[in-house]
Amino acid sequence: MRDISDLQPVRPGTNLLAEFDRVFVKDSEIPKQPIGSAEGAKFTDADVQVKLLMVGDRMHMLKVYFTKGSVVPVHTHHDHSTIVCLHEGKLKVNIGDETFIANPGDVWQHPRGVPHNHEALEDSHVIEIKAPATKTW
Repeated sequence: MRDISDLQPVRPGTNLLAEFDRVFVKDSEIPKQPIGSAEGAKFTDADVQVKLLMVGDRMHMLKVYFTKGSVVPVHTHHDHSTIVCLHEGKLKVNIGDETFIANPGDVWQHPRGVPHNHEALEDSHVIEIKAPATKTW
């Protein structure tokens, strides 16, 4: 297990994350960090920040912040699945060949191997759960 300030993968050459050494963390204690890519796709038109909320056994939870107008490029998860819940804001979500407008409380998934992206129609943030616990940024 490790401290919440350690955001690096557990082993060099992998993207697996180790469990935190705490079972409870206050949101105010978790650092927000800007990111410039996901799954190797560079963010040229996206202002994105993440908070790694918790890493548990084979899964982790993130809070991801998007500035209005940010467009996350199309990318694919080859080694994990993600479940997302929009907490605040409004997003245009593309998953495979489908497009959705997400409002607070809406939930979706990014299955392994399915291309997806989204655009922030408003300043927004989501809660993501990924399994297994892989660092993708």
